[in-house]
Amino acid sequence: MFKLAPIILMAFYPKTFWQKLICFLTGSKYIHVGLVVRAAGNPHSLSVYHASKEKGEVIIDSIGEFLDWACDYYQLKLEYEKKLNVREVHKIAEDFLDKPYGWKTILWLILSYIPFIGKKIKYKWPELDINCPHCAALISIVLRHGGIDPCPEYSDAMTTPDDLCKSPIFRLILVDK
Repeated sequence: MFKLAPIILMAFYPKTFWQKLICFLTGSKYIHVGLVVRAAGNPHSLSVYHASKEKGEVIIDSIGEFLDWACDYYQLKLEYEKKLNVREVHKIAEDFLDKPYGWKTILWLILSYIPFIGKKIKYKWPELDINCPHCAALISIVLRHGGIDPCPEYSDAMTTPDDLCKSPIFRLILVDK
């Protein structure tokens, strides 16, 4: 169905007023993340595997859907890519396709930014319903099932786009547009 190689994370900057406000209030740089994928048998067709809040589910969208978004690209470092079980990543990624978006986990993420109690939620909260992940939780779950935990200090449900981008397993890459 699709191919993940190399592992490239797309991190999207906020675009709308509300997204910018959310990022400002949370101190976040990015509002959304997804993985760049290729259609099996067609190395020139690029798409984005992600949990879409707009469509309410985990989907693969054409990369053309994101041309009006500013984004950064992060590649999995070679030493981690060698450890990654790509077959397991594909298996769990395909299992998540068409699953509903994780609104419940978004609520807990919002609570994690409340002073005094927020840090306790962020670092200690147990896994929520992994059948309904938000964008960063989806990427964290998929990579962890492949043998690499991008943010071991957080549960998957509490992982944010910025957490993934700051993870030592990724490196920022420059892409000519």
